[in-house]
Formats: sequence, structure tokens, C-alpha cells
Amino acid sequence: MANHYSEDRHVQETTAKYLVENLKWNETIYAFTEILGAGGTLGRNSEKEIVLTKFLRPALERLNPNLPASAYDQAIEKLTEYSISKDFKQINHEKYDLLRNSQRKGNWFGIDG
Repeated sequence: MANHYSEDRHVQETTAKYLVENLKWNETIYAFTEILGAGGTLGRNSEKEIVLTKFLRPALERLNPNLPASAYDQAIEKLTEYSISKDFKQINHEKYDLLRNSQRKGNWFGIDG
């Protein structure tokens, strides 16, 4: 017999339904039916990939037009790289600093030029 009082049923499903119906979020955020792969729902090859590069690159191109393709590739690489010797708090702080302050430092995502 299925457990009708699971966390999925009472927390995740309820939250997802609220986000979709009341806040008009795209239902792909409810990724239990996600199809993995480059052409999949969110463009992830694995559920361990937390950065949705399928959406990141077009956003970078829209916000920073007329850069060479290699600049976008390098930016995505910098945003998705991490060190296993650092905890999540350190990694998040570094990514925040990179996003928030790189333009002020005279470069774009630490990429000169």
C-alpha cells in the first residue's frame, strides 16, 4: 500500500502546485517528471547539475551582447566550477562575488578583454 502521508505528497506537491497556480511559475520547476539530457526538460545530464546552463547562456548573451562565443563559454565554466575542498557557503560566496563585482573590477567574470 502506498504511503499517502509522504513528504512528496504533502510538502513538495503542495508547494509546487502553489508556485505554478498562484505565482505563475513555469511548471518545469516541478522536476519530478524531468527528462534528463541536453534536449531534456531543463537541459541537465544529471540531477546533480544545479546550474541550468540551458537557460544561463541565453541570459548571458542577452545581458552582455556582442561578446565572442569563447567569453560566454568561459563565464559558464567559471560559474559552474567548484572545489571539493570548499563547503557550499564558501562556493556560494565566491559565485555571488563573481556575479556582483566582476564588472566593477574591470573585467567580465574574471575574463580580461
